[in-house]
Amino acid sequence: MNDIKENQENSNSNDTNEVEETTENNAGEEAEGDSGDTDLKSAIAQKKRYREKFEKSDEVMTKLFGDDWEDRVDEIDLDEKPKQQKSSSSEEKDLSQKDLISIIKNDVHEEDIEEVKDFADLKNISVTEALDSITLKTILSEKKENRQTAQATHTGKTKSKGAKVSDSELLRKADKGEFPEPGTSEAKRLYELRRESK
Repeated sequence: MNDIKENQENSNSNDTNEVEETTENNAGEEAEGDSGDTDLKSAIAQKKRYREKFEKSDEVMTKLFGDDWEDRVDEIDLDEKPKQQKSSSSEEKDLSQKDLISIIKNDVHEEDIEEVKDFADLKNISVTEALDSITLKTILSEKKENRQTAQATHTGKTKSKGAKVSDSELLRKADKGEFPEPGTSEAKRLYELRRESK
């Protein structure tokens, strides 16, 4: 880059000297025609504009990147192609058909597929081999048990079926705004009781 800058400066000083000499030589030829002189002046003006833009861009680059920006630009290999980033994310790694069949045969829950893939990557084995591992089988069985326990203990507004609510109690709760779950036998009884009372 320094070579370019030095060449530019040398070229600018040489061009200015040449233009001055040409202008002096052509002073006698002005009478012949002003068109050549106009072209020369416009060329000189254009060259000055380019030189000013170059100097301004040089100042901006120095302000932005420091005094050594030219050295850093020289170090860049323009022929080198950018390296494509290899994704190590397990989500983007596709499973083979054999692995998918193994996952289906072993009844692996959807939430556990990532665990299986991570385990296989960690041990540097295939998913099929990982599913045969006692360690992974233990992990998966614990997770399955935890899901079943969570599902069993998840109690909504379900009532025990042992105690039947009386008709009068059902009507009294409905008057307070407490309605039984839709589709239950109590909801059907409440509908029949209200229909009979009209």
